[in-house]
Amino acid sequence: MKHFFPLFLFVSFPLLVAAIQCYYPDGLVPTDYTYVPCVGDGFSSCCIPNEGDVCLSNGLCYYPKGAYPFRGACTDLTWSSDACPKYCISTNPSEWQTLTSCGGGQYCCRLLSDSGGTCCTNSTKVFSVEPGVVINDYGQTGVSVPGTATATPSPSSTSGSTGSSSTSGATPTSTPVPSKNNTKAIAIGVGVGVPLVLIFFALLVFFWYSHVKKRRAAPALAQEQQQQVPYPQQQPYSPQQPYATYPPQQQATYSPAPAPAPPYHPQQGGVPEADSLPKTATELDAVAGKK
Repeated sequence: MKHFFPLFLFVSFPLLVAAIQCYYPDGLVPTDYTYVPCVGDGFSSCCIPNEGDVCLSNGLCYYPKGAYPFRGACTDLTWSSDACPKYCISTNPSEWQTLTSCGGGQYCCRLLSDSGGTCCTNSTKVFSVEPGVVINDYGQTGVSVPGTATATPSPSSTSGSTGSSSTSGATPTSTPVPSKNNTKAIAIGVGVGVPLVLIFFALLVFFWYSHVKKRRAAPALAQEQQQQVPYPQQQPYSPQQPYATYPPQQQATYSPAPAPAPPYHPQQGGVPEADSLPKTATELDAVAGKK
């Protein structure tokens, strides 16, 4: 059971992340803010609901506290989808980008150093936009959104996106935020959230059942293995067990050496030994002289 939750997170986390992941134009996942897709069906722009943002139909996000629109993130990693707001991409591809209104439906990509809206004085950085309407207010009410637009760069725009030029700017208008959540957004959210919840509980039940089944089968398996493998038989211990005996060795009997033969004396008689008989003529004469 202790290995269940890490395994469950490993299986379910990619599904959850894939459903809500947002990216900046350079393909990086935002770490400065928590982005949430504006819609859940296909690719979508992403805004920051915990900062009070609302989603507009043109792909922009609107920040009521600062009263300005900005380009946020998108769920398409490559930013090739039409749902991604394709402007101010080269200006600041790794962060969100504020749009400054130049009047008459004209906007420019405001830099951090541009505190006075000086980007509007550079005609090469100005592009026209069209009004957008709120498609998701994330449950907020009473927010008034001035007219904003889909990115429609003028031919002279170098920091905006590619697209057809627009010579007529749209007059900013006020778009009140509905007092209730957008019905379509709720339906899409339910359509995405319910399957994920079902997958979560299905995996939970599956791993719980596997764990219980394994625990129940463990004692029976251990008992079966004990019955199949007999224990080795041990010989009983006997304290009177004799030690190993060896045959007795035969002892050699003592035999004294024979006494030497006495020397030959002719006067005593007896048969002389061969070694004591005279062999030469001189010896024979000597023996004869003694006689």
